[in-house]
Amino acid sequence: MENSDRTLAILHQLKRLGVRIAMDDFGTGYSSLSYLRSFPFDKIKVDRTFISGVVDSGKCVVRGVSLTVI
Repeated sequence: MENSDRTLAILHQLKRLGVRIAMDDFGTGYSSLSYLRSFPFDKIKVDRTFISGVVDSGKCVVRGVSLTVI
């Protein structure tokens, strides 16, 4: 993601205004799990190909998060 510091600052400003933020298609292209910690997402739609091996193998990557595969 280009200019991620500026993007992060804008997203935090929007959150302070009460805007809910969602990320769509996480796991396509360049995806870093560090984005999940640093950005203020309220909802994340994870691409099926990103988690298919994890779900099929029964391994858990994240605990305490509701996961719906679409």
